[in-house]
Amino acid sequence: MSALPQTVGVLSLRPATPGDAEALQERCWSSWSIHKVGEMLQRVARFSGRGRGYAVAACVDGHVVGYGQLLGWARVAEISDLIVAEAYRRQGIGTAMIRHLLAIAQEWDEVIIEIGAVLHNSGALALYRRLGFVDDRLIDLDLGQGAEPVIYLRWTAPPHLVCDS
Repeated sequence: MSALPQTVGVLSLRPATPGDAEALQERCWSSWSIHKVGEMLQRVARFSGRGRGYAVAACVDGHVVGYGQLLGWARVAEISDLIVAEAYRRQGIGTAMIRHLLAIAQEWDEVIIEIGAVLHNSGALALYRRLGFVDDRLIDLDLGQGAEPVIYLRWTAPPHLVCDS
């Protein structure tokens, strides 16, 4: 693939598909195998088929540079695997994807949405808190490199306004 510019051009968000695996592996998860990225995209597609999953691809000038997914569980919805290609970070792409995923969760009538980040990822934690997520719990998870502390944050949808007639 060709080199991409280092600044945001025209940002668009669209549903991610298994066909995005190569671009995501190259730009976002270079340490992952293409097979692993493809499996993740297939998994969210299966959830989507049951109305409980959605994946978003962030594109700049038509090039996939970010990804995030929303999965609906029994009691909460979870935003996970949120990533923006390093050259495109701190330009509002992560914010746009999270807001998009929160809107999808509200369309599903989800009230509580969770998102997690490793404790040392201060940039992600600051973003999530700025968007209204609040710290909920700290757990140790093995994300592929041994157990490490992950903080889960929650966002609660504002109550719908009730109009009396």
